[in-house]
Amino acid sequence: MKAQLNLEEMPKSVSFIVVAHNAENLIEEKINNILTLNLHQIDYEIIVYLDGCTDKTLELINQFDSDKIILINENQHLGKAKGLNEAANKSKNEILVFTDMDAILDQDAILYLLENFKNSRCGGVCGLRTIRKNNKLQAAQSFYVKFDSYIKQLENNSGNITSNDGKLYAIRKKLFKPIASDSTDDLYNCLNITEQRFQFIFDGRAKAYVPIPSKNTIHELSRRRRIVVRSLSGIYKKRTLLNPFEYGTFAIGLFINKVLRRTLGISMLLLLGASFFSLPLLFYAQLLFYLGAVSYPLIFSKIGSDVFLVKFLIKVTSTSWYFCAGNYATSLAVIDFISGKRVDKWTPQKQL
Repeated sequence: MKAQLNLEEMPKSVSFIVVAHNAENLIEEKINNILTLNLHQIDYEIIVYLDGCTDKTLELINQFDSDKIILINENQHLGKAKGLNEAANKSKNEILVFTDMDAILDQDAILYLLENFKNSRCGGVCGLRTIRKNNKLQAAQSFYVKFDSYIKQLENNSGNITSNDGKLYAIRKKLFKPIASDSTDDLYNCLNITEQRFQFIFDGRAKAYVPIPSKNTIHELSRRRRIVVRSLSGIYKKRTLLNPFEYGTFAIGLFINKVLRRTLGISMLLLLGASFFSLPLLFYAQLLFYLGAVSYPLIFSKIGSDVFLVKFLIKVTSTSWYFCAGNYATSLAVIDFISGKRVDKWTPQKQL
């Protein structure tokens, strides 16, 4: 066993919770991955909720001959939150491990997560996503993931993180509360734990290997818009956590990381307009940045080269484009939220 852990002091039972909607291209590798994890003598069950699947997902999962698998087959597509809530209610073990269908877990990932629960104040812990497939936008998306993980690592010092990664995280079952259908489950669970005065932390040793989050720009725009509006909905429902007199530095961090950051796109436009009249050098610097971003889909996304300068330009322009596209989608999501639009369910676009 690679992980050097004191297994005697860790929780001894785990319930994996996976929700699938038309996941015939993912289900076999996902279940095989969980069945072959290094779990030592930990008792476990795998609860798979099929959310209105119309493909071969049910047929494929029925081929597994394992008493560890508990299947919940819902004929209608009711959304991820409904599936997570039902699966959590049916679970019988001490720790709930939530993991997305397209996440392949490192062999010792669960042991690393469980080690944190030796601390009685730890209510939840999330792992680290690692991108394992390549495309033109990988550099930009990898940078974003690394930046987000860096923020989580810094927040660990204060005892609670203000965001969570749905690819892999675990919570104590006794602390689970139903997830709102119009909210992101990972953040909502994180906020639920903090609201109950328990710690929710990050452990970068527990790795989940995932494909590139966004397949292309159109996918990124729709994905980011959906995630942000659902995130804001969850924060609004848990808005008491934004009170610094009750939740101290966590409230401040939550506001900066999950509310103020969402206004960056609008702030950038305001800065561009203001600098045009008063700070011409700053205005032209911004204009150059935006021209570089626009050049990626028009030019650099269509070429490939081993020449250092070309590779460098592809990396720079793709990062700029990803940043601008993400902030554009985020701004649309803020408008959606303010106007009352909510997202309860969607059709996943996932592949390994």
